[in-house]
Amino acid sequence: MKTYKYLGYTIQPKLDFGSQFFFIDGKRVSRGWVVTDGFCNVLPGATWSQTIEGAKKLIVAHVESKGNADRFWKIVKARSLK
Repeated sequence: MKTYKYLGYTIQPKLDFGSQFFFIDGKRVSRGWVVTDGFCNVLPGATWSQTIEGAKKLIVAHVESKGNADRFWKIVKARSLK
């Protein structure tokens, strides 16, 4: 399992899709990325991203929000992050 480090966090594959998939905006999604401290998801609401670049943007929002979930979601919404 390939993982990536960014700003002290680990970006790793989301493993709970199994053999299933679903659709987001008409696009088939069968894989994603989560941000962890090496063990647990650190983003509010178990947030995940469809891409590594998206996960990096979520990490920046998390750092800027200083762990405050309300601030995190305001940043995510303002930047239209997915």
